[in-house]
Amino acid sequence: MSILSEDPQIKRRENRDTWYKNLFDNVPIGVYRTTPDGRIQMANPTLVHMLGYASFEELADRNLEKGRFEPEYPRSEFKERMEREGHITGLESIWIKRDGSSLFVRENARAVRDDDGTILYYEGTVEDITEHRRIEEKLQKSEKRFRALIRNSSDVVYVLDSEGFIQYVSPNVRQVLGYSEILTDRLNVLNFVHPDDIERAKEALANFMETPEETQSYEFRICTNEGSYIWAEIWGKNLLNDPAVSGIVLNVRNITKRKQTEEKLRESEERYRNIVELAPDGIVTIDLKGIITSCNTAFLKLTGFSEEEIVGKHFTKLPTVRMRDITSYIRILNSLLKGSVSRPIEFTWVHKDGSSRLGEVHASLMKKDGRITGLQVIARDTTERRKAEEMLRLSEEKYRSLVENLNVGIYRVAPHDEGEIIDVNQAFVKMMGYDRKEEILGSRVSDTYFNPGDRAEATEKIRNKGFSKNEELILKKKDGTPITVSDTGRAVYDDEGGLLYFDGVLEDITERKKAEEELEKYRHHLEELVQERTTALTVANEKLQQEISERRLMEESLAAEKERLAVTLRSIGDGVITTDTKETVVLINKVAESLTGWTQEEAVGKPLDEVFHIVNEETRIRCESPVDKVLSHGVVVGLGNNTVLIAKDGTERVIADSGAPIRDRMSRVIGVVLVFRDITEKRKMEQELLRTQKLESLGNL
Repeated sequence: MSILSEDPQIKRRENRDTWYKNLFDNVPIGVYRTTPDGRIQMANPTLVHMLGYASFEELADRNLEKGRFEPEYPRSEFKERMEREGHITGLESIWIKRDGSSLFVRENARAVRDDDGTILYYEGTVEDITEHRRIEEKLQKSEKRFRALIRNSSDVVYVLDSEGFIQYVSPNVRQVLGYSEILTDRLNVLNFVHPDDIERAKEALANFMETPEETQSYEFRICTNEGSYIWAEIWGKNLLNDPAVSGIVLNVRNITKRKQTEEKLRESEERYRNIVELAPDGIVTIDLKGIITSCNTAFLKLTGFSEEEIVGKHFTKLPTVRMRDITSYIRILNSLLKGSVSRPIEFTWVHKDGSSRLGEVHASLMKKDGRITGLQVIARDTTERRKAEEMLRLSEEKYRSLVENLNVGIYRVAPHDEGEIIDVNQAFVKMMGYDRKEEILGSRVSDTYFNPGDRAEATEKIRNKGFSKNEELILKKKDGTPITVSDTGRAVYDDEGGLLYFDGVLEDITERKKAEEELEKYRHHLEELVQERTTALTVANEKLQQEISERRLMEESLAAEKERLAVTLRSIGDGVITTDTKETVVLINKVAESLTGWTQEEAVGKPLDEVFHIVNEETRIRCESPVDKVLSHGVVVGLGNNTVLIAKDGTERVIADSGAPIRDRMSRVIGVVLVFRDITEKRKMEQELLRTQKLESLGNL
């Protein structure tokens, strides 16, 4: 043994192994050997410490196939490259340490294969580049930020001399104005100013010269490389006395979009103002002190007051506000200002005409730059709507009461074959033998059929036609007894044509059906009786026909007699008028037409006192109707001696007349006949004779 240990070759090998082990243990980078299935066979202390483990044994419990890498570095990719290329050089990736933190590493590895080319294990080194990567990332971010600031700066920096010639312009002039080497020629800044702004630009240069060290700002239109003009905001300061600058420094910013936005804002405000003015609802704005700052035309129309009576007043002092409502309004205002969501507020307000109106208010906060500046209130007159709603409510109550108190059953059911009872009235509940509506709601419609299969047939009919009318159904009451009903229903659809439910009316016809059956039996019995009486009726009919013929002959004879009577009446020299018992004119002859001024067509059907207008000649008082006397006493009566008939045209005639009752075969008074004649000339002769006699008597005296 001593001879072997003194062998120089063995000694050199031992020294070399010791050197390699010391190198393995103390090298500042990690060294490892792992297998394709993820087992760690070797790892030097540097790698163990680098990954945060206390010993190699603790690290060896970790299997690389089970992760511990960032998603950007899947182990499968590492294995594929090793299989394909046999080695990896300078692969940067992120490993996960024992405590879960990330470790940036640079890895070099090679695949060790057996004689058949199968990979036995991987050998490699790992260098911790975490700090290096962090420094690189900071540098990259800093460089990107600086480049972005230069590239994306919205301001172009100019340096001018005392006469306005450009000494310097920042490179981003290309992005902002489109110019490239603007300093190749000696150019004056005024050359780029819009002609309409030249004078103001000259004044600005003069102001810079007069007030050094003072920052000033202006807005001008300046020309781009394309020949178009943009609006620019220019901030400048005279630093001609500053040796480091020796010029007037201008910061030029493109504010074209801002100007366009301001113009759009102005147009928007104008449009908003027009919308507010044309809005059908009243709109009011209130500041934080409760002062009305504006209102639209609709609000003035709504209240009846003028703008002077509304704007500028505290909302509690408005003439539209009732005193008893002020406390609640203040409470609502405070609640809104504290951020509570405004619900529609119903209120009562006073119109200028003194009437009380109902209204609805929506209020929202007005903000500027995130700060509350006041309230915007939208008011709507709901007086008519509330009236309509109240009428609708009353109508619905009336309808509901009507439905509940009808003596026929009313239902709403789901439309499928088995169906579901959605709603019924009390009559339906009682009809089906239940005590309460809740007992039947939700139950299947098919269960109410005595034969449940009939439900599908009834459903199919109403689906096809959209309705059913007086369909006889046999239903089953709560106690199982059958009930015959007459069903009239209709299908109800939504706006898209979808079937929602069936509505219908049921009438209990059980007793009616029984009665119909009894009537049917009685009808058969009657038919038998009728058959028995047919012969007797035939004989009686023949006798009746004979009597009818005889009566027809009598009626024809009576009609002829009546015609002769009418001819006779028309031929009489006196006026004749006949009336019925209601004193309505039935007939008037030609003489009567002449005396009264009324024709037969005009007089018939008129009241007698309208056609036969008679007054006392001396008192001019209307005379009592002779028809009244005849109808009262049933005898012939005459008129007084001083009776005057006033014709339709106003002509007056002194008449003498009489009235007599018209009787039927039973001696009942069925009318009155008046006979009268004109005695005006006779009266004049009598009066003339009387006057002559008086004169003779005076002569004798």
